Amino acid sequence: MKKPGGKADGPEEEWKTRRSIGLYSGIPWTLVAGLLIGYGLGSLLERKYHTGGVLLGVTMLFCVGVALYSILRTIIKESDK
Repeated sequence: MKKPGGKADGPEEEWKTRRSIGLYSGIPWTLVAGLLIGYGLGSLLERKYHTGGVLLGVTMLFCVGVALYSILRTIIKESDK
């Protein structure tokens, strides 16, 4: 990759840039996976216990919370490097 002044970055800088792009492009997929897992688990619990949507909502919120925690942990770990 080239800098604005026309000088090329070293291979290490290019690797870091590509690695960051790869990590951050996975964020939406992590959220989608959390939603789908929460919905699937919540639907199974709803069929079994018939709670009127309460378990569905709770499991979806829990799974999205776990996904957000995972995303934040990844971002913090990446920013420390």
